[in-house]
Amino acid sequence: MFENLYVPDNIKNTLSLSVENNKISHAYLFCGKDEKTVAAAAEEFAKAVLCKNAHKPCNECSSCKKSDFGSNPDIIKIFPQGASISIKQIKQDLIKTIKMLPYESDKKIYIVYNADTMQKPAQNSLLKTLEEANNYAIIILCAASKNSFYPTILSRCQTYDFTEYVQNEKVADIVFKTLECAARDDYEALMEGCHVLSEENFSDVLMQISSALRDIMAYSLSKNKNIIINKAKTDKIIRMSEIYNTDKLKKTVDYIYDIRINASANRKLIIESIFLYLGI
Repeated sequence: MFENLYVPDNIKNTLSLSVENNKISHAYLFCGKDEKTVAAAAEEFAKAVLCKNAHKPCNECSSCKKSDFGSNPDIIKIFPQGASISIKQIKQDLIKTIKMLPYESDKKIYIVYNADTMQKPAQNSLLKTLEEANNYAIIILCAASKNSFYPTILSRCQTYDFTEYVQNEKVADIVFKTLECAARDDYEALMEGCHVLSEENFSDVLMQISSALRDIMAYSLSKNKNIIINKAKTDKIIRMSEIYNTDKLKKTVDYIYDIRINASANRKLIIESIFLYLGI
C-alpha cells in the first residue's frame, strides 16, 4: 500500500497493519500541505479496505478495479461546491445515506475532500454522525491542516499528519507556560506571557494556542493520550484538562475561529483577549 506515494513510514506502517488485521476505525483525518498526496492516500487506503483478496490492495479484484476507475459504489466522494463544504452537502451526501448498507462490500467509505473548508454548521452536523457510528461506514476527512476542526471532531478521528512539520518549540513553550499562569490566576505572569507571544510570529502563535486548547479539550473528552498532537506537552495537557472547563475551551476555540485580523490589529491585545476569553 502507498507504493507510489510519498507517505511517512510511521503512517504507512500503521495503516497497512490496520488493514492487514482488519482493525479499521470509523473515522480518519488525513492532513498535510501536499493535498494531492493526502487525497491519493485516502483513495489508496479506501481501495485497500474494500479489497476482496488477502494482499490488500491486490489491484486485481473487481473492487480494486472499480476503485481505480472511480466507479466503486461503496466509495462516496464529497467535494466542495464553491468555496466550502456546506451543511446541505453533509446532510444530503453523507448523513442521508450513511445508514444505507454497502452495495458490494461489507464496508462503505466516505472521502470528504478539502474537509477543512467545512463551516461550523457543517462540522456540527458531521459531529452528530461521528458520535453515532455504525459498524460498516468509514469517514475519511482530507485537509491541508487539522487546525480548522473542532476538538470534538478531532477526538473522534484517527489523525494522520502527512506534513513533516517542525514545530516552533519556543512559541509552544511560552503558550503552555501562559496557559499554566492563566490556570493558577497569575494575572501578572499571564500578561507577561502575552507580551512575549506578541513579539513572535503571529501565525505560529495563533496556531499553537489553537493546537494546545484542542489537545486539552480532546483529552478531557476522550482520556486518550494517542490523540494528543503536542506529544512533548502530554503531562501538562493532562493536568490542564482537569482544570479547564470544556465549554470554556470550546468557546475560546470558536472565538479564535471568529477573529478577523487586519494589518492594523494590535497583536498583543488580540492575544490577551484570547486568554481572557478563556474565562480566567
